[in-house]
Amino acid sequence: LTGVISERELALRSLEARLAAATEENARRLKVAEEERMAAIARAEALAVDYASQEMQRMSVAAHAEAAEHRSEERVREERRTSAAAASAAAEAAAEAAAAASEAAVAAAVSEVSA
Repeated sequence: LTGVISERELALRSLEARLAAATEENARRLKVAEEERMAAIARAEALAVDYASQEMQRMSVAAHAEAAEHRSEERVREERRTSAAAASAAAEAAAEAAAAASEAAVAAAVSEVSA
């Protein structure tokens, strides 16, 4: 009977030892899994920050491009206005010169006829 109890006791101790080893292994695996989870969360947060930064950069570049395009369009309009104003002034000056020449020719003709 003592031999049977000893065998059962040995079997029980063996099971307890295996259970303790399995518990320790599970605790180690849980710790590793938690560390991997935390590392994955940190990577995801870093990626989110990087994405947000790139998105802000993209928006800034787009805004600068739009502003540059607007300035360019405004510059073209201003050049057209300036060019039109210069052409108009030149046309006015030419018309005044032609009128003055015409008046001078008429005056010369009148003077010639009167003489």
